[in-house]
Amino acid sequence: MELEGQGPVTEQLVVDFLNNEIPGLTARYSTRAEDHGIEIGGKEIDVVAYLEGKPAMAFQVTSQFQKGELARKRDHARDYPFVRLQELKNQDPAIPRVSLVLEALEVSNFAKNPNFAAHPELAIKILDRILLNLEFDLRKTANPIEQTAVKKLIPIFEETKRRFIH
Repeated sequence: MELEGQGPVTEQLVVDFLNNEIPGLTARYSTRAEDHGIEIGGKEIDVVAYLEGKPAMAFQVTSQFQKGELARKRDHARDYPFVRLQELKNQDPAIPRVSLVLEALEVSNFAKNPNFAAHPELAIKILDRILLNLEFDLRKTANPIEQTAVKKLIPIFEETKRRFIH
């Protein structure tokens, strides 16, 4: 498998991980409008995860390691730690943004045997990055509703991580 052009494969890996490994979560790909860059009115997200039928998290997923592109995405995630999706009602809080950077070689190796039980180190890496992002998002918001939502998510990922640690 080529190591370039793995964006869709990387996004598929994340959707499958959230749908199959995280109890209570379901995930979908972002809409075209959500995927557009923020400079043209989009949210620059790739995956949306739901908890109890409501949007709970937005993921920006990449396997690109171009220095300038990674820095831009990192800055974007830092500057916009929460996202408002069009499907949210006015009274709904914005949802936390999670930025996942996966190495192209890891994605390629996983694609050869797409089973997280066979790749616990990749699962732990994804979970660690999700938890790191959620903890960052928690520190960045003063909104008690957003804080509560993030605090509800953290134990779900911590528990899943314990399953993968041998």
